[in-house]
Amino acid sequence: MTGAGGTLGAAAVRRLLGEGCAVLAVDRSAEALDALRESCGEQELSTCIADVSVREEVRRYADSAAERFGQVDYFFNNAGIEGVVARVQDIRPEDFLRVLTVNALGVLNGIAAMLPRMSSGGSIVNTGSTASFAGAAGMGAYVASKHAVLGLTRTAALEARGQGVRVNAVCPTGVRGPMMESIDAQRLKVLADEPGDSARYVSPDAVVDVVIYLMSEAARAVNGQAILVGKDSA
Repeated sequence: MTGAGGTLGAAAVRRLLGEGCAVLAVDRSAEALDALRESCGEQELSTCIADVSVREEVRRYADSAAERFGQVDYFFNNAGIEGVVARVQDIRPEDFLRVLTVNALGVLNGIAAMLPRMSSGGSIVNTGSTASFAGAAGMGAYVASKHAVLGLTRTAALEARGQGVRVNAVCPTGVRGPMMESIDAQRLKVLADEPGDSARYVSPDAVVDVVIYLMSEAARAVNGQAILVGKDSA
């Protein structure tokens, strides 16, 4: 799993460990992985420091997963960044490319490295967003990257089905945590928008519920789909 040190990734790691899965948690931050390991208590967790935008580092975590586990059944391709909030005419090329490199190229790199190591019946879940389907003021780079994730998901699903591997995307609205706090603060400064209503943000656990479903036998006929996850009903 990539992006394991973030809010959503950490929630997924803890759930998968609780389900009895052997997990390789990947993040570019050693500090985030250390904090994650501590939060998991006595549960055994394998970790790997890697930048998902660098294919050589992605191959390294893929090799590590195959060496440790023998086969890979599930891959949560989750790493992503929000980038800089800016109106389209003000987006700097370097900021645009940074977001695309992590959010889109990182997903492509993960699929390319992990798919050959996946067992028949396996499942890849990419993290998209409601921004995979619609625009969002000030979020041009992020929206473009998440549209790309959706396109990669649908294409990889067609290509991987002969191998018996399903590829889907989970597409949450704002997930409660530091990323949405950063976006709200930037929107207030750049666009003079009021911060989003945090009560409308979805909890990490609600998103993880959908990730677990897409990995499960119950979703064996679900392929190439993008599952929207909105505000918790509770």
